[in-house]
Amino acid sequence: MRPHLHKLEDEYGSHVCGEGGEYETLVLSMPIFKKKLVLDKVQVVLHEVSDIAPVAYLRIEEFHLEPQIANSASGASVVVPAVPEQLRPFEAGGKFSDLYLTADPCIEAKTIGFASCCDTVHPVTHCIVTEDYVHVVALSNLPGSAGVSGASAALQQKLIEEGFSLGDILYVWLNLETVKGQSYAEANRAYCSVFGVSECIPPPSRACIAMPNGNHPVSIEAIARRSRRAGDSDSRTLHVQSLSEWAPPCIGPYAQVVEDCGITFVSGALAMHAPNASIQKGAGVRAQTRGCVFNIKRTMQATRSKFEGLAFFVAYTVSPEFFHGIHEEFYSNIEEGRSILAVVPCIGLPKDALVEIRAVGSYLDVPDSNVHTTGSQCKDLAPAVLEGEDITKAFAVRHGNLIFSQIFVSSETASSSEVCNMFLNELDALEQEHDCLLLSTQVYVLKTEADAIEACIFCRRGKNLNVIRSPWLPGRPRVLGVVTFRCSQLVVG
Repeated sequence: MRPHLHKLEDEYGSHVCGEGGEYETLVLSMPIFKKKLVLDKVQVVLHEVSDIAPVAYLRIEEFHLEPQIANSASGASVVVPAVPEQLRPFEAGGKFSDLYLTADPCIEAKTIGFASCCDTVHPVTHCIVTEDYVHVVALSNLPGSAGVSGASAALQQKLIEEGFSLGDILYVWLNLETVKGQSYAEANRAYCSVFGVSECIPPPSRACIAMPNGNHPVSIEAIARRSRRAGDSDSRTLHVQSLSEWAPPCIGPYAQVVEDCGITFVSGALAMHAPNASIQKGAGVRAQTRGCVFNIKRTMQATRSKFEGLAFFVAYTVSPEFFHGIHEEFYSNIEEGRSILAVVPCIGLPKDALVEIRAVGSYLDVPDSNVHTTGSQCKDLAPAVLEGEDITKAFAVRHGNLIFSQIFVSSETASSSEVCNMFLNELDALEQEHDCLLLSTQVYVLKTEADAIEACIFCRRGKNLNVIRSPWLPGRPRVLGVVTFRCSQLVVG
């Protein structure tokens, strides 16, 4: 059956897993049947029209039964083939359910918010343009679907101004006021009305979180590559929406993975059990961290990428109390020296998760000689920062022509402008050391000095770095930068 399905994929562009949609099978004849079913008159009924996943069903109007040619009821044995070993679900490193049998007690998330900003009623945008790439941030002061629609329109306009289109988008960061209830459902519908059009099919990858109060109720960040859907592009997308025992489905209008021009973008992953797309009740942050990593590994098996090619992971979490648990569990599940983890704050995640992990890396075969890390081991960072030292640390990993970095600035005595300059000096040093250009960045700052730091950034670099206000930062730095660079040349090992 597999060669036939792959042939259909090559000829018609269908997916061997039946995506989008599923294979719904009506068995007409098999050895254990006494009679076979013959369909005399059927009709295909289109139930739902959609560019992403149209829904149709088969209406059986007339049928009859006929004798089997060879009836196994006479006593012949029926042999059920075994499931191939490589297809057995959840058996790489133990069954997924085992992750929860040893789950740590669930710590109740403590989320902290503060007064909402109201600087504008019109969506605003700023962007970084790097050769054929653009990173755009669109902000709206309206919540829910109205904010998503407004920010999306501003995003599209900025893309057009810079010579890009919606179809060029590779990855989207959707930051909302809430990811619960009707408001979240309406925001997703508004998002789908923009990114569910034919120009964006298959859709980009995405991470979606609830941001702390004090930020805009809706912000949409996007990174795009010019003409990525051109005929000579090697861009590929993994977009699975149905339940399976392989990996969790998308719970929104986005793709699990986008591979483009050597870069792999992985959507934010939750610790969902794939067959029912739910998170085990009572699972603590350590178990959920293991589940997130497990699901990313499973997803990567369906792509040309390798898990080892993922260089930069960002874990969103709802409480500073989870920082150490996420760090320890993550680094116990990956190969040392090839990737780094940034833990950043939010006040809510879909399905009330405690942690969500996204990733970016390279699907090219990057040998160890082309993987370079700078700074101390990132996994040893937490104790040093928690001691309250006056330090600036940059941790970076380079995979080929990509550099992923997180920059910490911690000081008890420096002014806000001094802290900002310490951060920007590290950013400049990385650009000069590696002869690279900034591709995307998020700058997390404490709420109490966000305005001063944002003003300092604007004076030195222009308003092209996305500043996110937070009531706390994991590890207690005053500034945390999550940065991606792109170099024009591959590093020589």
